[in-house]
Amino acid sequence: MSAYDWDRPADCYRKLGDDAGLLEALEKAGDGYEAAGVAARLADTDRALSNLKWVDRRHPSYTEACLLMGDLLAQRGDFDLALEKFEEALSLSSNRGIPIESQEQYARLLEDAGRIEQAIEVYRGIRRVDHDRTGIKERIEALSARQSQLTTHVGLDPRLEQAAMDLYANEWQTFWRVTFPLGFPGVLAAALLS
Repeated sequence: MSAYDWDRPADCYRKLGDDAGLLEALEKAGDGYEAAGVAARLADTDRALSNLKWVDRRHPSYTEACLLMGDLLAQRGDFDLALEKFEEALSLSSNRGIPIESQEQYARLLEDAGRIEQAIEVYRGIRRVDHDRTGIKERIEALSARQSQLTTHVGLDPRLEQAAMDLYANEWQTFWRVTFPLGFPGVLAAALLS
């Protein structure tokens, strides 16, 4: 059977509610995007990711495919790749075209990666669209306080830590390779004076 011939069985499986059959028919028909959605519904993350690789940038749902891939990668623990997919989706569409839940997930990933300023900006964008969204105002305040604490207490420019995080250093590596070496002279001076 050619890919064209698999459209009919896919419709039948869809009407029957048989996701396993539908997934196989969609894969044979070459519909990677819908197949990925069905695989994700079946909790088959690897198969969903495999199908999403076949979705071309020219596909009308490519932005949604990037968001789905970002979500699946984050669930699997591949946070750096998830961030890249969310950023690709954002570059292809305005924030208004991205569901608020996806924007919130993107902000949490930025936060976990230590990219606090960017996370705050995404949260502010969410708040501009939905000012009553639960927890967003508090998240912005908490991140802003954390950001100012870093600057005030250590005297360290947060952009240096941000740069390390942008280069995929985790929080531990960032502390030992950026924060500690820059803050050590102050700690040493305080110890000598006391």
